[in-house]
Amino acid sequence: MLYRLLALSLNGTVLNNQGRLYKSVKDSLQYVQNKGIHIVFITSHPFSYVKKITKTLKIEATIVSHVGAYISSASEKPIFVRRIQENVTADVIKFLEAFPCEIKLITENFILCKQPEEQKQLKAKAIFTPGDRTPYQVRFVEDIEEYVKKENLSPLNIDVQFEDGEDLLDAQKALKGMFDEIDSNLRENNRLTIVPAGVSTLKSFHYLADHLGISMEETVGIGYGAEDLEWLETCGLIVAMGDSPKYIRERADWITRSAEENGVAYMIMEHFRKQHPIEFLKKMNIID
Repeated sequence: MLYRLLALSLNGTVLNNQGRLYKSVKDSLQYVQNKGIHIVFITSHPFSYVKKITKTLKIEATIVSHVGAYISSASEKPIFVRRIQENVTADVIKFLEAFPCEIKLITENFILCKQPEEQKQLKAKAIFTPGDRTPYQVRFVEDIEEYVKKENLSPLNIDVQFEDGEDLLDAQKALKGMFDEIDSNLRENNRLTIVPAGVSTLKSFHYLADHLGISMEETVGIGYGAEDLEWLETCGLIVAMGDSPKYIRERADWITRSAEENGVAYMIMEHFRKQHPIEFLKKMNIID
């Protein structure tokens, strides 16, 4: 089978569990791109974060970020954008602030959240999240709802960290009944991600493949964890990392090594070295 697109998640695949990027992975991604294979990163991370990683890798990848709400390369105009309307955002915040939780509004350029008491003097700063090696900007404000209305802010997604799991489930149920304009997804550790209605990583991945004129049978997907499973299962060749959870490995066609053992580089060099460059195959009239 000829493969034209390589889709990868970030954490536990391209980056190891400490957020480190190995040179062998960088070299392998450059190698496969030189063969004419489209590289796609699929992640819930902010676009600005992944953009910096692609520059470090020195490749031209397409990024499906913000749980599918934003598709773009690092150098071109966005292919697909869906935002949560400003008025809906303000109403969602007003509702959520009744719960003990931390609310983050996420755009392609920065994250907005309420200013902690101990940081009242800070206006903005760059922070690291666990496992991340590249900082992204966080803007702190005293009143998120007021800022949204004043700046007409329409985020790509909203992340909510609840203190209590029952509050999370109650809030998700209420949001579903109150708003037709949004969908919500449960995450690990009492997290809820809110996205524009109809948006998902899976739908955006398929949208991108259609945009590129590539069938799903012509795609290779390399994933690690639960948030990768939905899109990963639709790839023509499913690759799981060696230290992925068992239920991920059981669905895979190929199990590579762990990120610590350069699993992405190993898989790429083992598989794609056998495939001729796309331009060569076109020149020989083997493919269109």
